[in-house]
Amino acid sequence: MPLTALGRPSLGTDKIVPVIGVFITIYHLLFVFTTVTFTGVLHRNAHLLLVFSYVLLSTITIDSDDDWKRYLWYGYTAVLLFAAIGSTAYVYIQFDTLVKLVGLIRAPDVVIGSILIFLAIETTRRRYGWPLPIMAILSLIYGLFGNYFPGVLNHSGIAFDFLVYQLTLGFVGIYGFIIGLSAGIVAVFMIFGGVFKELGAAEFFEEFAKSIAGRFRSGPAQVAVISSGLVGSLTGAAVANVAATGSYSIPLMKRLGYDKNYAGAIESSASTGGQIMPPVMGAAAFIMASLLDGYSYLDIVIAATIPALIFYLTVMFACEFRARSEGLTPLSDDERKPFFEVIPRGYTFIPILVVIFILFSGKSPIYSAGVGVLSVMAIFGIEAGHRILSAEESSIELKENAGQLVHGLAEGGRMVAEVGVALSLIAIIVRIMGITGLTQQLGFYLSELSGGILIVMLLLTAGLSILLGFSVTTSAAYLIVAIVTAPALIEFGIHPLAAHMYVFYFAVLSAISPPVATAALVASKIADGEFIRTALLSMKLSLAAYLLPLMWIVYPELLFIDGQSSTILFVFNIGKIGLAMIVFASLLEGHLVNRYTNFARVLTVVFVGLIIYPNALISLVGLGGVLFMVIGQYYEFSPLSVDIEPTAE
Repeated sequence: MPLTALGRPSLGTDKIVPVIGVFITIYHLLFVFTTVTFTGVLHRNAHLLLVFSYVLLSTITIDSDDDWKRYLWYGYTAVLLFAAIGSTAYVYIQFDTLVKLVGLIRAPDVVIGSILIFLAIETTRRRYGWPLPIMAILSLIYGLFGNYFPGVLNHSGIAFDFLVYQLTLGFVGIYGFIIGLSAGIVAVFMIFGGVFKELGAAEFFEEFAKSIAGRFRSGPAQVAVISSGLVGSLTGAAVANVAATGSYSIPLMKRLGYDKNYAGAIESSASTGGQIMPPVMGAAAFIMASLLDGYSYLDIVIAATIPALIFYLTVMFACEFRARSEGLTPLSDDERKPFFEVIPRGYTFIPILVVIFILFSGKSPIYSAGVGVLSVMAIFGIEAGHRILSAEESSIELKENAGQLVHGLAEGGRMVAEVGVALSLIAIIVRIMGITGLTQQLGFYLSELSGGILIVMLLLTAGLSILLGFSVTTSAAYLIVAIVTAPALIEFGIHPLAAHMYVFYFAVLSAISPPVATAALVASKIADGEFIRTALLSMKLSLAAYLLPLMWIVYPELLFIDGQSSTILFVFNIGKIGLAMIVFASLLEGHLVNRYTNFARVLTVVFVGLIIYPNALISLVGLGGVLFMVIGQYYEFSPLSVDIEPTAE
């Protein structure tokens, strides 16, 4: 039975759902700044009630002309809503007893626990479809009937009541560490992203990108890359970023000559890259800091900076190579404002600076994000006050301005709910893996399957991380791969930070990797293009993101892990990897200074291989070869370049 997307409620819930979204935002802000809310497990319990209720009410409509089906669906949703209220109320009322009798499994506890598990599965299914719920159901089957599984998967099997208790009212699993993150740092940063977008930051980033990049042939594409990168770190999901920035960037690129599939690919690649871009990284930076002993948030941001910059430089150069190959033109002067006309609107960037400043001053991430939200609200108030004093707007327009702020608060609550239901289910999956010992067994199995060969192990964990990251937000995707695949790499001898960054990158890349590729799917719809073609072009543009994790295994200085290298060697290695990624992008686009001949392509592949080889002298030979290629194409040396009419791929 197909469901409508979130945001299409009926039966009067179109008024209720935004109110719940605003309440979710206010509740979590009060949790940050006051002591009037619940704490600990009871706070997580309230969080679950709010996110379950939001998703149930916002998916109450179905696409069906059959009245009976609609009424049955409404009734089913109402039962689930009352079940959510009743089960969380039970936890609240019985909390002291549950704590005193910890470890004692009672029949009512099993019933309530079963309801909570079902709610986590059903709300996640309504929001994200079947992939993650199927994984959870298979995990439950594995937990109950592990004694029937062969080989390394075999375990003694877990009794139903004990398993349910461990997943719920034993205050681990659905009430454990992962939901603590969901109800804390993740929630507050989702709220910050929601209100920040309503401040007009996306529009500023667009105009800013036009002013600095619009003069290039690839100007329209650069607008998409820069604005999506700036906005994407805050949205928490590549799909949301595509929807937010692609609505203006994709039509602009198509109008100025870009192929519709390529326009969609540029947007989906840039939006996906936003999830790996510091300082927020879709809230994953804070989660990673909490999972890795000895690493602070600042350490994670520093480690992520160079790979993210190399990725975006590669995408930007790829767009320029394509634009030159196809003879595209830059934006006209009428389509871009002068830089100094755009900068005054830069005050919309202040909240990000506030968050960064407070973080670096030693405050907690959750407090910093909370102050960031308050700074957005303060800017809304200052804007309104300025307009009142200068009589620039009517009372109706000022109400619209206030409405934007309220919408931002509701949007923040929506993002909290969407992430929260997914994390509730991931918490269940992770707990089952812990009880059964599957996490350790999986690491052993991957090691056995790889035959002790590092590159095979890396490819296996990359593929598994992409698979596990399908269809969920950045923070949810990272959490599950951090628990499932990162330990296998660490056991194999990979540095913990490198291992976590490795699986994080590939989990994020699931947004553009077929068969799901949700970011590419949304971009193809906006561009009116072909989904698979858009997804494949997105992967091509994002080549650096697929290769860089392999590079930092060989060159850990990319993540500032290796402190042994001299400054000169450190800069040389980073520079050569960046250049290798850019040159490889030119190969895929078929254009460097001029279009490649087939002979030049083969020669350049060899040069790139020499550049990335972990030997300085050999790398210098490769760099010299690339210089030779540039000079040869510049002077149109026929074996290296060809002058033909450009054609769209």
